[in-house]
Amino acid sequence: MRSPFFQIIFVLGDDSFPSVSSYARNASIATAPDANVLVTGQRNGSGINVYRYDPDARTLEREWAWEEPPRRRWPF
Repeated sequence: MRSPFFQIIFVLGDDSFPSVSSYARNASIATAPDANVLVTGQRNGSGINVYRYDPDARTLEREWAWEEPPRRRWPF
């Protein structure tokens, strides 16, 4: 039988900080357990962070994060 309680806690980092400051915004976190993927929105932007869980090593690594392109100055 599997425990319904936390078994491990992962630190997601603060470079492209995940949007988890308000857990009422549960739409900013998505999981795909069969694919071992966790996706979060970014707190200070409109991008996402993609993490992959390795069940054998019990590790979570960020695979991809959206980065805002640099602003262009006028004239283009």
